Amino acid sequence: MYKTIYHWWNKLWPFFVFLLLAFFLIVPQINRSSLILGIDSVFHLNRFYDSMMQIKTGKFNYFLMNFGFGGIGRVVNALYGPVFSYFQGFLLLIAKNWYRYQLLSDICLSLVSSCSMYLLCLKAKLKKSLACVLALFYSTSSIVTVWIVSQQFTGWGAAFFPLLLIGGINLIKKDSKPRDFIIMGISVSILFQVHMPTAILGVLCLMPFFVGGFFNKKSKLGYFLQVLLAVLICLCLTGNVWGSLLQLKLHNNMLGPWPYESMGDFTSNFSLNGPFASDIGRSPVYGTIFSLIIIITVIFSLLYWNNISLLNKVSTITIVIFALLASDIFPWERASYHFLFLKQLIQFPRRFIVIPESLSLLTIGLNIKELEVNSSKWKLFILPLLILSSFSVFSEVSSQSRAWNTASISPWRNHLFFKTSPTGVRQAFMDPDLSKGLNSLQKYNMDYLPTKTAIPLDGRKISPLYGPYIRLLTKDSEGVSKRVNSDGQMIISIRAAKVEKKSLPIVMYKESRLTTKQNRNKQQTYTLNEINQPQVTVNKGRNTFKLSFQTPKIVSILFITSIISWVTILVYFTYEKIKFSK
Repeated sequence: MYKTIYHWWNKLWPFFVFLLLAFFLIVPQINRSSLILGIDSVFHLNRFYDSMMQIKTGKFNYFLMNFGFGGIGRVVNALYGPVFSYFQGFLLLIAKNWYRYQLLSDICLSLVSSCSMYLLCLKAKLKKSLACVLALFYSTSSIVTVWIVSQQFTGWGAAFFPLLLIGGINLIKKDSKPRDFIIMGISVSILFQVHMPTAILGVLCLMPFFVGGFFNKKSKLGYFLQVLLAVLICLCLTGNVWGSLLQLKLHNNMLGPWPYESMGDFTSNFSLNGPFASDIGRSPVYGTIFSLIIIITVIFSLLYWNNISLLNKVSTITIVIFALLASDIFPWERASYHFLFLKQLIQFPRRFIVIPESLSLLTIGLNIKELEVNSSKWKLFILPLLILSSFSVFSEVSSQSRAWNTASISPWRNHLFFKTSPTGVRQAFMDPDLSKGLNSLQKYNMDYLPTKTAIPLDGRKISPLYGPYIRLLTKDSEGVSKRVNSDGQMIISIRAAKVEKKSLPIVMYKESRLTTKQNRNKQQTYTLNEINQPQVTVNKGRNTFKLSFQTPKIVSILFITSIISWVTILVYFTYEKIKFSK
């Protein structure tokens, strides 16, 4: 029995250490019983509330947001971490209020980031104690903890990012097998299901590993076939993501993330400052500790270039490439001028720091292993930095959570519109009725909102659309009742004193269908304004309309393909595990 306990303790002790640090980082929030409302909080809380209500009521609609964002029929989750939003919705369902949800979500984030980095280090054959320390370090990095301090979803993408780097190791390995490339396809797919911008950065990050692996393989053709296998698996597992994206992008005019005029203002350079910028919502930057780590790591690798492995060399080169891309050395102003799509695809060049921050920790571990650094020496260097990094995040969480119990409620008060008093907002967010919290404040975010015509990537062209959008959510919503039927369709009821034209508080995509009971569920005729809000003719008395989304057959096929692929992968690895255990 003692042998069994020791066996499991030897396997699981890192997890308990990870959990301990996860709790430590949120102690300031627990002590103050406070929420942190960051610059992106309203956007993501609406996403997860919608997913939670779908799970709770069983009234599912993969595309339309019938519960969140004012219930206006927007498409958001289908384009932004669709599967993972249901996981967050489940956390919200079991938490029962926004305060407990935030604590639970923060703990999960820390555990995921620690475990994913731990698995990466074990894959690189580092010692368990070293892997554990590096995993703890990663969970305190700014690119991960930005979710805790200001609810920027980049943090969740970063938490899963080390899993993608396992694919990089498999690309480099001389004796890689088809199974390794199946795992690579899975790891990339997970990131696409969580956060597409980070997944795109991850694919770019794998390019140097692909080139290094190409020159390290004897059979070039076999290598290409294995990579194609990984690509095919990824396409099958993410059919629901790119299928929805292509369908909506090709057939609709939609607004994307805000195109900031100057991308060069949102870079990250090595510095002696803190790990969070003071501009857009405390965005992540290197800060003193990771600046030091990255610089020392690269210097050590260069000094001992002839004594380190190919994996170490490729990791070092990749760190340098993406550290330059994240900095103001790269001409982002000129690049975004010639390639406008970068303003929405990348948006903030400092997002690239996920690559140097994650790879620098892996490279430190590889240098310690390959240069046979004494354990007491590396502990003397890394452990004090880990303690400093942990307290740095602790201090930031303390600073950001302090606002909750003040009149401002949020450090980003100027970006939020409160509909009640500070006390009312605090009570609403602690209430078991989760809709009260969302109804107590507003931030008018228009990501993925449909438009009648294509809008240039220019803030001056987008800003005028705020007027009709705010009117839709306020004035046009007065006197209108909405409910969701068992098929996940929105039922809109409105009373009129006479025959007149009314603007319904919803938006329409090409795939949206608006019907009315009075005309036996026939397609309703309407005109659209600049944000595709329909104006209809209503009759005297009660008028009832039904909003639904007609999913194209090809998208349904891709969705089913994705489900079958995940089930097949699960069965394959379960069978392999059982076979191996025998």
